[in-house]
Amino acid sequence: MDVLTSPGMYGVPAAIARGARWAADLGCLDGPEFVKRCDIEAARVWLSEKMRPYYDTCIFVTVPDVVGDAAATLAAFKKLRSQFMGWPLAYVAQDGAETLSIPAGARAVFIGGSTAWKMGDGARQVIAIAVDLGKHVHIGRVNYWKRYQHFRNMEGSNDFTCDGTRLRFERDKALRAWRGYMAQMPLDWHVSE
Repeated sequence: MDVLTSPGMYGVPAAIARGARWAADLGCLDGPEFVKRCDIEAARVWLSEKMRPYYDTCIFVTVPDVVGDAAATLAAFKKLRSQFMGWPLAYVAQDGAETLSIPAGARAVFIGGSTAWKMGDGARQVIAIAVDLGKHVHIGRVNYWKRYQHFRNMEGSNDFTCDGTRLRFERDKALRAWRGYMAQMPLDWHVSE
């Protein structure tokens, strides 16, 4: 994936307009103050009016979640997926998702949840199930090399996408750091800008 975008972004990112692969994080239904909230109707309009011309390069669109609550997120996915039919949908796995099934209709699994859960066995189990089911795996909040390595070194986790806000707030510094990390890795490892 080259670009992670959302309804709150101004316009269509230039990379998407040029044909870059992209995904959309629509936000959450409930969670800490700092996480963006989803306005369902605004998201539907944004997808149909602004993003529809770029449908063919879309990897996934997250169905709004409840941060840290797997049961509420699964219920929300089942209730809201029809609002975004026609798009490749991502289920946002939260704390406890390893005890639940990945919902029908999810083409991708986005690893969200608390940092402790994301870095523990729960997320690892969800990733293994998603890979076995042939789902695309995306991992949120991967801002530093240590976290990227954690997921990259997981058995069966050879092909995932990730995002992090560090590029947004420290773009030049973050890009220099990631280029340095990548220069040390085998050629099949890469990061897109």
